[in-house]
Amino acid sequence: MLVDQTPVDRLADEHLARWIELNPCEASMGGLAGSETELSDFSPDGDAAQATLLAGTLSALAELTPSDAERVTASALRERLESELVRYRAGDHLGELGLINGQLGVLRAAFANNPTSHPEDLDTITARRTQLPA
Repeated sequence: MLVDQTPVDRLADEHLARWIELNPCEASMGGLAGSETELSDFSPDGDAAQATLLAGTLSALAELTPSDAERVTASALRERLESELVRYRAGDHLGELGLINGQLGVLRAAFANNPTSHPEDLDTITARRTQLPA
């Protein structure tokens, strides 16, 4: 039996879809298909887009009245969004320079973790690589 999505579920899915658009490297590393040839925007404009997404989703969530069944989902979503927004507003993400958890690590992994067994795999890597600044 399929259950209809609740408003909170729809909002979470919309947030995820937009997050994938803004973070294609992280999305493909997480196994979310469709963004393998794109590159994440680590510029100040990209940072602003991240913060705007977080604030917009929080605002939309505040407009909803979760049912009893949605309260846990709404609470968890709110907590994660608020935490990330505080981190962005404080500029904490700017200090993530490590090769594992920082932007350099994300870029490295976006290329290193791709399959390379087939010629089309290399085409995918090349498509993403062409987006790197010179």
